[in-house]
Amino acid sequence: EDKELKARKAMDTRLKLLQQRFHFKGSKAKGSLDDRGRLYAVLEDRGSGSILRGWRRELDQDGALEVGFLDLEKALRNFPVQIDALKLFQGVAEPQSFRLQDLAPEQAGLLSRFRESVKTVFEGPAGMFHALDTEQVGCINRAVFAAGCQERLPGFNDDELDELFNCIDFDDGGSVTPDEIVFLELDPETRDHEIFKLKMRAKFQRQRILAFAHWDDGCREVSTKHRRAQRGWLAEEFETLPPLVCKKRVEKQREFHKKTVFARVAFLRHLRSQYQHEMRAWRRGLDVDCNFRLTKTALRQYLRQHDLCLDFDALWEGLDKDGDGTITMEEISAPCAKEMARFRAWAQEQYGSCDAVWDLPEVVEMRESQQKNGNWVSKKKMMCSAMAQALKQLGFQFDVGGALMTCLDLYGCGFLSLPDFWWLDAWQPPEWLVVPPNPSALTDLMARVQALYPQPLQAWRALLDKDSDNQVSWSEFQNACRKVRFHGNRGAAWRELDQDVSGTITLREWDPGSAELLGSFKDWCEAHFGSVELAFKAMDKTGIGTLTLSEMRSACKRLKWDGDCRTLFTCLGVREGKDGGKAKTLLLSDIAFIDQWMDAKELEDEAWEEHRKSSPKAPASRRISRSASKLTEATLGDGTP
Repeated sequence: EDKELKARKAMDTRLKLLQQRFHFKGSKAKGSLDDRGRLYAVLEDRGSGSILRGWRRELDQDGALEVGFLDLEKALRNFPVQIDALKLFQGVAEPQSFRLQDLAPEQAGLLSRFRESVKTVFEGPAGMFHALDTEQVGCINRAVFAAGCQERLPGFNDDELDELFNCIDFDDGGSVTPDEIVFLELDPETRDHEIFKLKMRAKFQRQRILAFAHWDDGCREVSTKHRRAQRGWLAEEFETLPPLVCKKRVEKQREFHKKTVFARVAFLRHLRSQYQHEMRAWRRGLDVDCNFRLTKTALRQYLRQHDLCLDFDALWEGLDKDGDGTITMEEISAPCAKEMARFRAWAQEQYGSCDAVWDLPEVVEMRESQQKNGNWVSKKKMMCSAMAQALKQLGFQFDVGGALMTCLDLYGCGFLSLPDFWWLDAWQPPEWLVVPPNPSALTDLMARVQALYPQPLQAWRALLDKDSDNQVSWSEFQNACRKVRFHGNRGAAWRELDQDVSGTITLREWDPGSAELLGSFKDWCEAHFGSVELAFKAMDKTGIGTLTLSEMRSACKRLKWDGDCRTLFTCLGVREGKDGGKAKTLLLSDIAFIDQWMDAKELEDEAWEEHRKSSPKAPASRRISRSASKLTEATLGDGTP
């Protein structure tokens, strides 16, 4: 009570000194005079002697220079003296709001003159800040502000400039930033828009902090009764925060990507368990009509016949690598398809067709001789081991592993027949399966690519991986070759890149350095922001949905990412600017793909390892002949390709 009494006496004393500044007539004006004088004294006291600073700090932080009745009444409750909001509104010109002009006309006029000067001289607050911040440190102190305004705005004295700086620096931080001078914009619509963006950015920052706190508490392995554990009754409010919703969406997309790989591995595991080999499963179970293509309908029928409980969408996504709506043999097992295509090309080049090999004298002699320890002679069938020996005599070079005989052995009994070669003749393999790798072909291709795209990552984004799934199929590679007008040996260039004959090319195979750069940036964004999308929104200081190189570089420098920021920015911004040149800003769509960016081959290795640990070794469903077992041992092995 003593403190309140002293405060009231101090206000009354100041009120008497301030009455000279107000000139109203009538009884209502007299009542308004007392309340306005008290409000003026409180704001001047809260502003450390500056009425403008007090106004912005207590009533108008947005800088609208007016306050509504409800907001004013709420602020008056925190003042040490009693002020009637209704009496304040009695003498105003516009009853819908209480303006700075109604409380302090002299200071309001000063601020209005300064706004007009900023618009005339600097074309707006942004131009003023850029002109005064000559050292580009991102803030302006009182001395720099005063010196710059005295040089460019001669109509203001030192006291007025000091009061204006107090108004701008209402939090008394000693310096002002671009966000704090937005309210000086003269155009009301532009000013409101900029203030709204500042509010939204502050709101997003708060939501991001809350989301991180909730996520961090969830990562702790503590009891539900622990003080740091998540509270169930608050979960609903936290789970609806946009950063958490964004993170969940990204995790869901990643989970689906991972599910596609695991579904593919589970399906191949089933084929090997049921038919001992993928090519045997293709001929006997998947493509019995020899169409050499598998449709969605056929795959669904196969899953129902064998009672396989797999996610069909994920499985199809994992098998149809080129996205053409059908599945081919090379998408089931590219290494086996490569070996058969190589033999087919050799047979057609040497003898015209594969079935012509069957009637060669060396093969006929081997077939008609005593087979299987001299106890079996057949003209219609031939042991795999005998055929392999005959092909070696003819000069065909087998790859390590001997997968060719296993692929042609339809029933896994260790022998071949003429229809197996007819089937191989009917197949039309793609070009990349037939030709061997050639470094010079890849060198010629890279020279043409670098002429258009100096950086490998830029070429990957703009030319090869347009769907941003970190996998380039053969059809996508051909389209890229046509775009750069490369008419050389495309298949040889592809094979030089696809060393593991997986049927797809990843960024790591195209350029390991670019893959390392992108992976490092992705890990950095997830460590500091939760996702790449959240990192983009946090680095976008203006809140307009674009990211400049300086904003990106500033954030990377502040949070210690040591990657090449300029190269990454240039390669991600593959759009064309308004003038037809290279884009100077990044959009969220340019960078959001990194959230779903995963190495499919690493995931496939992880899936095979998980299947080895979780699935016990199943007994053989049928007896396989000793010769067939020897031929298939190197291919099947422990179940890996």
